[in-house]
Amino acid sequence: MHKSSAACANLPLAISVRLIALRRAILIAGLLTVGTARAGLTEGEILVADGSAFGGGIIGVDPATGVQTLVSIAGSFARPVAVTGDSPDHAYVVDSQAFGSGALFRIHVATGAQVAVSQGGFFVRPAAAVIAASGHVIVVDPAAAGGRGALIRIDRNTGTQSILSSGGFFVNPVGIVREPSGTLIVVDRGAAALIRVNPTTGTQSIVSKGGGWVAPCGVAALPDLDLTALDCGLQALFRVNPLTGQQSLMSIGGLFQGVYGLAVDINGHPIVSDPVARALFRVNPVSGAQTVMSLFGYFQEPQGMWTIVPEPATLFLSLVFPLILRQRSRSASGGQS
Repeated sequence: MHKSSAACANLPLAISVRLIALRRAILIAGLLTVGTARAGLTEGEILVADGSAFGGGIIGVDPATGVQTLVSIAGSFARPVAVTGDSPDHAYVVDSQAFGSGALFRIHVATGAQVAVSQGGFFVRPAAAVIAASGHVIVVDPAAAGGRGALIRIDRNTGTQSILSSGGFFVNPVGIVREPSGTLIVVDRGAAALIRVNPTTGTQSIVSKGGGWVAPCGVAALPDLDLTALDCGLQALFRVNPLTGQQSLMSIGGLFQGVYGLAVDINGHPIVSDPVARALFRVNPVSGAQTVMSLFGYFQEPQGMWTIVPEPATLFLSLVFPLILRQRSRSASGGQS
């Protein structure tokens, strides 16, 4: 037993509890200092939202080594559940409980400094976010709009909120990704569906629904333009054709214990967060083989993730995406234009 732990054991319970709390506060303060000793995000680094680590925090993970670093913890966070961005210097954090009904924060990666961008308004229990091509932050809130969920558009300069899309096919939307063309794909756990949303008009259409799904909870875009969907009920990962909606099983069971979040690393491999296992798992998109990317460390409840990818690649995909889709559509229809 550690000396300080042994000393606490010999003290009255109330004093011991206070000393433990004091040591925790000192530890957090020290770790906050450590967290500031870094530059911006490195290419391929993964940011992980952890609602329980150090009172809620954002943890950086090196994709090659799995080494974890603290980016921003405690402060105004209550329960950060998702993170997104479009710059190596700043990230946007969705906190489902901050200020009561949730908030969107901007964090400075080098210092860990937090700024509340938007709170209250249409927020009830925000769960995920993505940066739209327009520069707005699009927040998914499954409890908004009377309980059937909504996409809430946020001006990240002013924090002004507006409803982009609600009702329609939404039942319990919980995750979102942006396609290279700029359209949005929402995963809806209640509808067991992937729903495509026009980022300007909010118009919805079904991409894929039902099939083998029980409780889809995450969605991400693969480099070959297919989608990948995570099912928290089945503990499984699927590949989805964005044109036909065809689903094919990629990986199931194995190391998965209680999956939650989904992202794709810089090499095109799906990354799955598992709060029960306190781990991130990398999945081979061809074989479905699972390997541990990062385990334990600062993780208490790893949830939503975001990977920093090089902008030229994103720009290239946005230019060629419509051409590739057109060619795939022709192939699917037997070559007729």
